[in-house]
Amino acid sequence: MRRKGLFVVLEGIDGSGTTTIGKMLESELKQKNIRAHYTFEPTGGPVGSLIKNILSKRVVMNLKNGDSAVFDQKAVALLFAADRLDHIRNEIEPLVKDGFVVISDRYKFSSFAYQSIFADSEWVRDINRFAIEPDLLFFLDVDVKIGLKRVGKRGNVREIYEREELLKKVRTNYLSDIKKYRYSHIIDSNRTLDEVYLDIREILFKRLSAYGYKI
Repeated sequence: MRRKGLFVVLEGIDGSGTTTIGKMLESELKQKNIRAHYTFEPTGGPVGSLIKNILSKRVVMNLKNGDSAVFDQKAVALLFAADRLDHIRNEIEPLVKDGFVVISDRYKFSSFAYQSIFADSEWVRDINRFAIEPDLLFFLDVDVKIGLKRVGKRGNVREIYEREELLKKVRTNYLSDIKKYRYSHIIDSNRTLDEVYLDIREILFKRLSAYGYKI
């Protein structure tokens, strides 16, 4: 009988380390001959690609007077929900059903934290009502200043959400929401990458052992 798959979500503000940790987990699991798959949101699909271009200000609204404006954030919230639904149906669910450990770098909790700043929080939850629940949720909690400093070292184009005052609100939203879920774990991500990784690894591997995986 095939082992049950596992759906794991990593969340955090910009610079918290979700991407690096997610790839590290996938790599170690594969080394242990456990089928694992790292994925992310926004996805690399058509809707996800549009979202990324909006966030990086490569796509803007052209106004009749010749000026440009950023997309309405409610429209962005709808795009995130649409991208997520496609992500679930075509990638996450099939792989979990087939016994994979699926590690998603961000998920619906990002929408609750980010888009709820610009739109009614209950509406944001409603448009994400079809998003399945993960088995494990890790919130990598980092101080906003530290997170932005890490983002700055990447040398990438700053996204529209990468502003200190906005990220402080996002972090507050995350913390108030994450605590509601029995499967959630808040991880201090101000520490070194190795320290953060070992904490997450211990929790994840304990769950995998309970599911019959040989770790």
